Amino acid sequence: DQYKELIWQPSDNYFVSPGHIRFTLVDADTRQRTIVIADDAQGSPTGDIIIRGKVRLERDSGILTGRALTYRVPSRSGIILDAQGKLEQAFLTGKKIEILENQDMKATHATFTTCIDPQSHYHISAREISVQGGTKIVARDVGFYIGSTKIISVPRISKNFSKGDEAPVPLPSYSKDNLVQFRLRSDVINDPYTGLNYDLTLGLMRTPQLALTYETDLGHPKDDAPPPHSRKWSIVEPLRAAFESSPPLLKGAIPEDETKRTSFYSLANTGNYVYNRQRTDLLVTRFPEVGISFRNILNRVLPPENSQYKSVFGTGFFSPAEWFVNAELGLGHFLERPTKEEHSRLGFRTNAVSPMFRVAGPIFVRYGGTMWHNLYTNGNRYTLLSPEVETDILLRPNTLIGAGYRYEREFGTTPFLWDKLDVRHELRLRYNFLGKNWAYDTEVKYDMEHYRAYDSLYGIRRRLDCLEYGFQYRTRNSSISIVLNLLPAGNTVGKAGK
Repeated sequence: DQYKELIWQPSDNYFVSPGHIRFTLVDADTRQRTIVIADDAQGSPTGDIIIRGKVRLERDSGILTGRALTYRVPSRSGIILDAQGKLEQAFLTGKKIEILENQDMKATHATFTTCIDPQSHYHISAREISVQGGTKIVARDVGFYIGSTKIISVPRISKNFSKGDEAPVPLPSYSKDNLVQFRLRSDVINDPYTGLNYDLTLGLMRTPQLALTYETDLGHPKDDAPPPHSRKWSIVEPLRAAFESSPPLLKGAIPEDETKRTSFYSLANTGNYVYNRQRTDLLVTRFPEVGISFRNILNRVLPPENSQYKSVFGTGFFSPAEWFVNAELGLGHFLERPTKEEHSRLGFRTNAVSPMFRVAGPIFVRYGGTMWHNLYTNGNRYTLLSPEVETDILLRPNTLIGAGYRYEREFGTTPFLWDKLDVRHELRLRYNFLGKNWAYDTEVKYDMEHYRAYDSLYGIRRRLDCLEYGFQYRTRNSSISIVLNLLPAGNTVGKAGK
């Protein structure tokens, strides 16, 4: 046996190992096991253990290796030097890694990546990195690297890598309206139940566009994640269809956050471009907008990936119990350009999406809709109803073609153009493929009332083990944008559709 026997002093409960040693510590309350393999160790099984030389620490949350370790047994905390950590979905190194009493980690002079390839495609270096829950990091004095090339330095980032996220780098794009522009979006706060992020766009033809979004949960949802970034669509595409915000999932796709939660939100933005199906020159400023959002009101549970779909001919087709239903109530002051309309608005919005029902074989159908009701300080009232239906054909678990129809009906008047009916009868055609190495997206939006395709989107992404990159082309404003997303380890997730 390569491991040596311990020299134990019963009088003071102290042990000393004469050489290579392996021992297991079991938490009395949680029964979680910690396996320690070391060149040399001494200490108390109920106090501190001092290890010199090489050490390996195996826990449920991952494996840590290093040069020396001071481990406090009662709190399962400690400090390991010249450390490397293989966590559940990430890799962490540091001159010093501290295991905190809540089992989070803090590393100094550290690096972090979700890449499993020895030659990591990206990594983050920082003076200090805190890893919370194995997938969320808060880093200070940060450098972001693609390969071995440093792309940008920022004072602080906060990101959750459990479902992937945009890379914290300014991404270039081109459009006929703004020519060359750069966009940077990142989280300032990414704590359990609270999130604060910014979205900055700098272009040649327009003034800088900045959006700040704050969300905090009222109460504690079942997960410990911050609220999802649902406000971004309120800014850039306020009339977004319910199906576009909740696309059908292909095999391996990131499911939408369906945690039941009630959140307070506040957002302010300066002259942001608004996607409209009739005009391409609308800019909206909020100062500010506040409100409450209700997510997954019916507490729908996402079915397992390999579960059986219900038949469209069954009674479940008419039952809303498995619908994904959201609502929000907001109050804000808005300035629209170039119309120069400026008013306050109290707005209510709700949308609902049914599950997918099987028609026959790989053919599925779902239905849903959105309702907006707004009151304005000039005395106007405006209601917009938008039911929709969609048919999807799953050629393979990772390949989809679909067609959707959306109808808009308005009641009353609004002083703005950005929240007004834009396309009464809309047809959407789409094709999506999500493979391990490549992903393709195609979508055509057709105005049936005026017999014209008003927008099309074409995208291609190269998928690696920890990131994906590619580009998207949109015909609406002749724009080309670069896509760069960070993925959890192992290339097991990605976003289906848009």
